[in-house]
Formats: sequence, structure tokens, C-alpha cells
Amino acid sequence: YSALEAVFFRWLYPNCRIILLIRNPLHSYRSFKGNDWFVEWPYQVLTIDQWVDHWNNMANSWREFKDDYILIKYEELISGNFNYRELESKLGLELNEEAAMTHNPRSTRNKRLSKREARFILRRAGEMMRHYGYVDNSEPRASGLAPQHI
Repeated sequence: YSALEAVFFRWLYPNCRIILLIRNPLHSYRSFKGNDWFVEWPYQVLTIDQWVDHWNNMANSWREFKDDYILIKYEELISGNFNYRELESKLGLELNEEAAMTHNPRSTRNKRLSKREARFILRRAGEMMRHYGYVDNSEPRASGLAPQHI
């Protein structure tokens, strides 16, 4: 969802805590490839163009969101080193770590991005990727993108 929905939730529930879970668009697109996906019915995402535009729009809406929210990167969440105690402190809740660790690496195991797709995503989403720390400002390459991801 975009930050617009977060504004609505904040209006409905003024004391709610909002979590933004974001994923590197290179990894996210790799997972998306070959699946039917809808932004909302009946608007189906069919092309890499549409997909990158959607990722950029969502990422930018959160960049412009001036309210308080907790940012969690998907890659950190599944790394095995995520600080659940810090999140518990921010939420004021106790979390079940085991329940959160249901990552299924098989969903992208046999999927690869072509160099053309990776370049396209970097070119079109680079600004938002830099904002969220997925691209080093000095390099046009996504941080943490190992060759097996392409």
C-alpha cells in the first residue's frame, strides 16, 4: 500500500503504529516475474515498465509521508540478524520470532534477472533505491546484488 492508506489508518486509529516493509526492487521484481499480480482489481501488472512505475510510486509516497513510521527492509528481516527486541520496544509489544521467520527462498530460487532487466530497474528506480539505501550514491549498481541475483 501507499502512504495514502497510512494517512487513512492514522485517521481511523490515531495511536496506531505504522510499519513500512520495503524490498530491494531488483529482488522484488525477480520474485514477481512469471506470476499474475494486480495492483488492485482489475489493474494487472504485466510489464517491467508497469512494475517499476508501481514500485517507484509506492516508494515515493512513503518518502513524502511526513508522519512517523517504522521502516523495515525485507532483506534485513530475513537475514537472521534482525533486531526483534528493538522492534518490540518501538511497538510496545512482544513478538514471536519463530512465527516471523517463515521466509521461503524457493520462491526465487530458479528465477534470474537478465542484465537488461537489472539495468532497466536501476535506471528507472535508482533515485528511490538510493533514498532507501539500496544503491550506493557513488555507484550505479545495487548494493548487495550478487551475480546470482541477476
